[in-house]
Amino acid sequence: MSETVDVWEGDLFDRAASARVLHKLVLQKFKEEQYNSVEALCFSVDGDWGAGKSFFLKRWAQDLRNQQHAVIEFDAWANDLSEEPLLGFLAELRDGLAKLADGTPLATEVKAKVSTVFKGLRHAVVPATGAALKAFASRYIGAEAIDLISGKSADLDVPTKEQVEAGLDKLFEEALQQHNEVKELVSDMKQRLQALLQELSAQQKIHLPLFVIIDELDRCRPSYAIRLLEGIKHLFGAPNVCFVVSTNLAQMAESVRAVYGSGFDGQRYLKRFMAFEFKLPVRPTLEFCKSILSSSSPFSQGRSAFGLPAPIERLGESLLLPEVLSTIASAFELSPRCIKQVNFVAEAAALSVKPQTPIHVTYLYFLAALQHRSPTALHELLKSTDKSANVFMDVLHSIGYKRDEYVINGKSVNLTEVFKAYWIYERVPLHEIRRYVNSSWSNETGELTGSAQTIHRLIEEGQMEILASSRPTSINSYPQLILSAGCLAV
Repeated sequence: MSETVDVWEGDLFDRAASARVLHKLVLQKFKEEQYNSVEALCFSVDGDWGAGKSFFLKRWAQDLRNQQHAVIEFDAWANDLSEEPLLGFLAELRDGLAKLADGTPLATEVKAKVSTVFKGLRHAVVPATGAALKAFASRYIGAEAIDLISGKSADLDVPTKEQVEAGLDKLFEEALQQHNEVKELVSDMKQRLQALLQELSAQQKIHLPLFVIIDELDRCRPSYAIRLLEGIKHLFGAPNVCFVVSTNLAQMAESVRAVYGSGFDGQRYLKRFMAFEFKLPVRPTLEFCKSILSSSSPFSQGRSAFGLPAPIERLGESLLLPEVLSTIASAFELSPRCIKQVNFVAEAAALSVKPQTPIHVTYLYFLAALQHRSPTALHELLKSTDKSANVFMDVLHSIGYKRDEYVINGKSVNLTEVFKAYWIYERVPLHEIRRYVNSSWSNETGELTGSAQTIHRLIEEGQMEILASSRPTSINSYPQLILSAGCLAV
C-alpha cells in the first residue's frame, strides 16, 4: 500500500481519485464480452494544455504496475520525427511485449513471432510513396506508360491499350494479394497477443487488461496524430487491451479538420475511436498555489498590499498570497502550468519595484494573468486614452472574463471592482478620484460601494505613493514591468 501512496506523492489535485474511478470503470468494462473476447477498449483522457495530463498518466501507469497490470507507455510527441508514426509505436509495442514474455513458456515463440510480425507489418504501416508506387506499377505496365500517364513525353514505343490493361490487372492482383497478407498478419498478431496475455494472466504474472498509454498526442502534427490514432485502432485492437489516449479533444478535432477538410465533423469522427471520454477534472488550486510560493518570493517579505476590504487585508500576507493567486487563477481559468508562469512573471516584475515600498500583489497578478491570457488585450488597455472604466470592462469581457464574486477565506470579494480600482487610481488625477470616492457612499448602508472601497483604502491608509510621472516605481509602472517580464517563460 505504501508503494501506491508514494506514486501519488505531490498530488496536489487529488488525481489519485480520478485514477481509482477509471480503474474500476475499465475493470467493469472488461467483464463485457466485447472487450475480453472481441476487441480492445480505447478511451481518451481529455484536458487543456498544462492541465496535468502527463503528471496524471505517468503516476497512474506506475500505480497500475503496482497492481500487477502490464503497462506500455508511448510518448507520441517524442516519436513525432518520421512520416510514419506507427513504426515508432510498433517498436515500443514490440519491446514491451518481449519483456512481458520473459520467463514464460511462450517466451521464445512470442519473441520470434513479434519480430516476424514487426517486419511483416511494415507493408501495412509504411505508406506507398509516389516513387515506390511508380516503380511497382512500372513492372507491369511499363515505364513508358507511366510517363505518358504522368504527362511526360515519351519518345519510346507506347504500350498498346491491351498491354496496359493486362499490366493493370496484374498490378491490381498483386496489390490485392499484399492487402490480404497484411490482413492475415494483423489477425495473427492479435491472436498471438491475446494468447500471450492469457498465458501471463494464467500464471498470475499480470492482471488483465494490458494498458497501452499514449501521451502528448495533441502536441503532434495533425497528419501524424490522425494516422497514429487510426492505426492503433485498426491494427492493434486485440481483446484484453486498453488504450488510453491523452489529448485535448477540442484541439484534436481541429487536427482532424486540418487533415480531412474544414467542413469535416472532427468531434464526431473522434467518437468513433473512443468508447468514452474522461475530462480531467479542474481541482481547487489553493494547495497548488501554496506549493509554488517560496519563502524567498518578493511577495513574502512583509511588503505585500492587496487592495482588499480591511477585514480581509488584516488576515496577513502568508494567508492572502496563495488565496489571491488561486482566486485570480480561477477568474482567468488558468491551468496549473499557466499559474506557474503567471506567478513567475509577477515575481520577476516585483523585483523592480522600489525597495521599502508596498508591492500591490493583486494588481500585479491581474496584469500578469491578463498578459498571459491575451497580450493583445493588455496592449489595447494600455494604449487607450479613455480614462473611464468603460474600456477596462470592455477588455475584460472580450477575453471571456465574466464572473465577479469570489470567496477569499470565507469572505465575498468582487474582483472586478478591485481591479477597476487600481485602473482608476493609476490613470485619473487625484482630485477626481476623491470626488469619485465621495460620490460612492451608500445612503442605505453608510458604506462605500464597488471599487471605491479599495480606492478609499489606498488613499486614506497611505499604502500607495501619490501618482506622478516622475515616479517610475509607482503603480503606473506596473504594466510596463509586466510587459518586460512577460518576455520570460518557464
